[in-house]
Amino acid sequence: AVTVAVVSAANLERSLYLVAELAMLEVPVIVALNMMDVASSEGIEVDVKALEVAIGMPVVPMVASKAVGVRDLLNVIQKVLDGRLVSSPRLPGIRADHHEVLRQIENLINGTVPEPYPLKWVAIKLLEGDAEITAKMRTTLPAGTWESLHGLLRLHDDAFLAVASGRYQWIGKILQGTVKQNRIGQMGLTERLDRW
Repeated sequence: AVTVAVVSAANLERSLYLVAELAMLEVPVIVALNMMDVASSEGIEVDVKALEVAIGMPVVPMVASKAVGVRDLLNVIQKVLDGRLVSSPRLPGIRADHHEVLRQIENLINGTVPEPYPLKWVAIKLLEGDAEITAKMRTTLPAGTWESLHGLLRLHDDAFLAVASGRYQWIGKILQGTVKQNRIGQMGLTERLDRW
C-alpha cells in the first residue's frame, strides 16, 4: 500500500500539517506537489529536491490541471510499490515537556492497539484528544487500564498544543530551507482567496 498526499505548492505550510499526520501511519507516503504554476505566478519557489530530503519522502512536482507530472507520479508510485524506492519519513516530534506522558500512554496501550493502527500514532491521537480513537480505545482496553489512561489524559488535557507545536516547528524548519518568496509583500491569488 502507498499513500499519495496531494498538496498545494502555493500553500505548503498548511499542506504539510496533513503530511505530518500521514507520515505517522507507517505507510509509504508520496507527496504530489501540485499547483507549481500557481506558486510560480505568486513568486513562490519550492526547491523540490531539498523538500524531499527534509521530509524523507518522495516529492513529485505537478500541475494536475494540465496533466503535468502525472506520469512522473505514476512512475514513483510503481517504484515504491516494487520496493525500488523507499520512503524514510523524518517525523515531527512533540514538545519536550510531553515526552514522558507520551511514553506512559504507549506503555498503557501497548499490545491492545487494534490493527492496522501503529502504537505511536494511536498514543499521539489519544494525547491530542481525538474523539474517534479515544472511543475505539475505550472499548478495546480492559476497564482498569482505561481508567488509568483516562486519568492520565485528564491531567494533560492541553496536550494537543504540545502536539501541534511540534508539527509547526517541523513545518517551519522545512519551509526555511525549501521555500523562497521572490515578491515579498505582494499578495497572490491563493492568499487573496483564502482571506476572502
